[in-house]
Amino acid sequence: MDSSFYNNVKLYVYYVPQHNFNIKKMLFAMEKSLNYLEQFSPYPHNVLRIVEFPRLFSFAQSLATIIPFSERLGFITRLKNKEDIDYVTFVTAHEVGHQWWGHIISPASVKGLYLITESFAEYTGIRIMEYIYGKEKVSKFLRYEEDRYLKGRKGETYKESPLYLSEGQFYVHYNKGGLVNYATSYYIGHETFDSVLKTFVEKYKYRDHPYPTSLDFLKLLYPAIPDSLLGQIKDFYESIVLYDFKVNSFKVQGEKLLVNYTFKKFISDAYGNEQFLKLNDLVEIGFYEGDKLKEIKRVRILKESGDLEFYLNFKPTKVQLDPNNVLINKSRE
Repeated sequence: MDSSFYNNVKLYVYYVPQHNFNIKKMLFAMEKSLNYLEQFSPYPHNVLRIVEFPRLFSFAQSLATIIPFSERLGFITRLKNKEDIDYVTFVTAHEVGHQWWGHIISPASVKGLYLITESFAEYTGIRIMEYIYGKEKVSKFLRYEEDRYLKGRKGETYKESPLYLSEGQFYVHYNKGGLVNYATSYYIGHETFDSVLKTFVEKYKYRDHPYPTSLDFLKLLYPAIPDSLLGQIKDFYESIVLYDFKVNSFKVQGEKLLVNYTFKKFISDAYGNEQFLKLNDLVEIGFYEGDKLKEIKRVRILKESGDLEFYLNFKPTKVQLDPNNVLINKSRE
């Protein structure tokens, strides 16, 4: 057993002595998670434990003050490549998040409950990863979330639900949920989104009769969104919306840079049948110098194809739409 403190909270990790590869990483992630999550409401206990269990199963679960954590999921993992996603830290942050999303806040057992539990835990886990590792690593993780969501919906045997009505589909409330919450936070500002979450917690913590629902959250979120983004973000939560976009080419013409693009937006029904949507969407475009993302600009896309004009003080070697991977792109390169 190893331990540490965060403020007045004693942190423990119980493990088989031979499985000590990631203990410091887990304790560090617990500290950073509490530091981030206590902005919403104080942690209500004076102890938090992670307890290893045998690799008969591969999961972690957050009970009040204790997180059973599979040997296979985190204790015998060796993260040797610094470029790899540190899922030991992420799973720890996700499960600590459930001390809020599922315990301090308990949703009504209706459609959409997983937005409040799993999607919020996924979002705060991503934000804690961003705090520890920076935006570049988070962008890579969002790419992973996108890929898992798209693969999940391809394998759907019944029907897909929009996020605000999620009812047990992992690829919706985990992968899409984390991506959508982060994208919304990214677009309107992390402080604004987290302020909405704080208001939601203050209003509904330890609440029953009635328990909160996803609609209660959206009623707090939508007034915080500028009119210029409201329609786009409503689509994220209330519809099944996907994009298909790419930069076809770019060239310098005098002092300006011309970027030729293709951009499509689809709405899908529960069975995967898609229709085109009229465009009025804000998207970022990134300009690279070598492998480094040097500058980002936001543009509003109104046409499915065309040229965008930019004035830069350098000549980019690469131009990419949505460089931070916050939109769900069906054909991302």
